[in-house]
Amino acid sequence: MQKILRDCSVSLRETLRSHQIKTVASLLTCDSAKITSQTDDKKELQSIQHTVLNQFSCFPLSGRSLLDDVMSSFFILPTGCTHWDELLDGGLYSGEVTEIVGSAGSGKTQDISNILSRIKCFQIFDLYSLIECLNDVTPPLYNEDDVFYNNLQFLVVDSVASVLTPVLGGQQISGMHLE
Repeated sequence: MQKILRDCSVSLRETLRSHQIKTVASLLTCDSAKITSQTDDKKELQSIQHTVLNQFSCFPLSGRSLLDDVMSSFFILPTGCTHWDELLDGGLYSGEVTEIVGSAGSGKTQDISNILSRIKCFQIFDLYSLIECLNDVTPPLYNEDDVFYNNLQFLVVDSVASVLTPVLGGQQISGMHLE
């Protein structure tokens, strides 16, 4: 409260003190016209109230805009197994952790291996290897015979900074982190 009122006039501070307004909540809920009826501080008090509300309030968002935000980053990754996809309502959902449990020997590892077989991972530590990898991946995208690339839905390049930093003149890389 002291930080909020540090730049206001002395008369306004005295008026607020005389009306027992000591908290931000009481400042925001007070009737500025009633409190400042005997002084010329009404506009200053309203300005402070408005500033505090603008800085510390959350503004309402429509449900539609929230839904649009979620849907723009939401996707379902099919597992490749119709039975798993039925159980999971279409596949693995983005932003969720899916835990698969069952008794020993029930096939959990085999099923996960099947799902992971649909993922390719390349370990790349420099820009030239990244460009080479992207050039290798591009032609199969247009080949309708290659099932993996035909169903490719997204490509992830993790830690682009560690690949680009040496080329752009940044710090040298040691392992997977910058020194």
